[in-house]
Amino acid sequence: MAENVMVGGAVDVLTVAKAQKGILWCVVAAIVIFGLGAVVAWAFNLLDLPLAVVEIYFAYKLLVALKSKYWILWLIGMLVPFLSFILLLVLNDRATKAIRAQGYKVGLMGANLANIRTKTS
Repeated sequence: MAENVMVGGAVDVLTVAKAQKGILWCVVAAIVIFGLGAVVAWAFNLLDLPLAVVEIYFAYKLLVALKSKYWILWLIGMLVPFLSFILLLVLNDRATKAIRAQGYKVGLMGANLANIRTKTS
């Protein structure tokens, strides 16, 4: 599933940044849910499916924004529990590279959307 990140104006940086924010919040939620699941098993079972749906939604949005040819394979991979977490991290890395290629700074929780909005409008 290795493919190059589109750079040099080929991606809509605002769409990528928004999807990356969603991906990053899914990563945070997954860590919290895994932690809760270790203490209370029903919490993991109750919250894992809704999180998987949200993860797939943001992964799809990011893959389309990055113009990925193999988006369907990525989404199939998102259905596998631990693999989905790894894929989220890989997608975050690709989004970070695409945003930085456009000249924006990217922090721990993604790029500042306000900065991107003011520079693109």
